[in-house]
Amino acid sequence: MYLLIIWILFTLLCGYMTEMDQAHYLLFSSTMFYFTYIYNNVNPIIITPKICALFLMIPSIIIWFIADRFNSFLALDPISNELFMVISLLYFYSLIYIASECN
Repeated sequence: MYLLIIWILFTLLCGYMTEMDQAHYLLFSSTMFYFTYIYNNVNPIIITPKICALFLMIPSIIIWFIADRFNSFLALDPISNELFMVISLLYFYSLIYIASECN
């Protein structure tokens, strides 16, 4: 919980700093990375493969939704909505199956 609050404050602080340049951003990001590394060594976070697979599903759901909404706009030869839904549901079912079979 503390790490989440620190990351949120770091992101907000970087957004409000007007004199932020690439060197300072690299310095601050490296400091946050090192702090996260030390914090994880002191209080290790154990993530099971099931939770890891579920975390990987969240960005893919967002990408599939964007691709679904802009299918006719982005593609030169757009596929039908039915085929697109079948492909996306097969993808999600396979991820769920992989997540359920992990130890």
